[in-house]
Amino acid sequence: MSTAPVPAGSTDPRIPAPLPPAPLKIWEPRDGLMPTSKPQTYTTTLDEILQPTPDVRLFRLSMDGYREPIPFIAGQFIQFLWPIVDKEHPEKKKELIRSYSIASPPEERRFLEFCIKLVLGGAFTPSLWDLRVGDKLKMRGPFGKFVVHEPLDSNLVFIATGTGIAPFWGMIYHLLKSGAQQKIVLIFGVRYEVDVVYEQEFKKLAAEHPNFTPVFTLSRPQEPATWWGESGYVQNLLEKYVDDPKTYKALICGLTTMIDQSVEKLKALGFTPDHIHYERYD
Repeated sequence: MSTAPVPAGSTDPRIPAPLPPAPLKIWEPRDGLMPTSKPQTYTTTLDEILQPTPDVRLFRLSMDGYREPIPFIAGQFIQFLWPIVDKEHPEKKKELIRSYSIASPPEERRFLEFCIKLVLGGAFTPSLWDLRVGDKLKMRGPFGKFVVHEPLDSNLVFIATGTGIAPFWGMIYHLLKSGAQQKIVLIFGVRYEVDVVYEQEFKKLAAEHPNFTPVFTLSRPQEPATWWGESGYVQNLLEKYVDDPKTYKALICGLTTMIDQSVEKLKALGFTPDHIHYERYD
């Protein structure tokens, strides 16, 4: 076993204090144009910020001049365009581009939601953490082919760690609300108890849809005696929860090491490469 120090993650004392609780947002109907699914650039307003964990925030944006968010396929992403000083020409600014999966499902027509982790010392997220409700963000999209093709022709297993869960919340919600009857398994791993996001939302879906099984696992539980889920890495739970591998396709989202190890586990279970799809978050 490695004796290398474990990064502090969400327990890092440098992480800013959580935002104070805010009143529940009342979403009123808006006037404006109807956007198209063709990728283009928009100005958006930050309408709500939620903080489910110490270092993850949910940013909910509405599109200026439009009555609804852009149409998109669950799993697609947008690019935020953020002005920064051009190091080669300090008197000028350039646009930093950062891509983030849309977390909200296509059925959500009030806002676009993004599940974003603070990267201390990063080029973008510390500035994002300084924003407040009412501030503006420039974005363009939607983009991406990391989507589930419908109608489904197999069972699905979703494998995610950290904010790799972002596209899967929208995907799974959309599939279940669209009437999918195939088995859908989610194996979602984080480090500590405080790092779990979308817990209640996934549990509610499971209560409403018996074909959906959400599995939560911790790699380093702080209170093992009271933790109610699994322990260990997501890839080590595949054999337990994928009952008939030849009937499944797999979608994986997270960091490269987890993805590579999950792909190897899936292949060992009998998954063929065309039944394994992934998106790297590093």
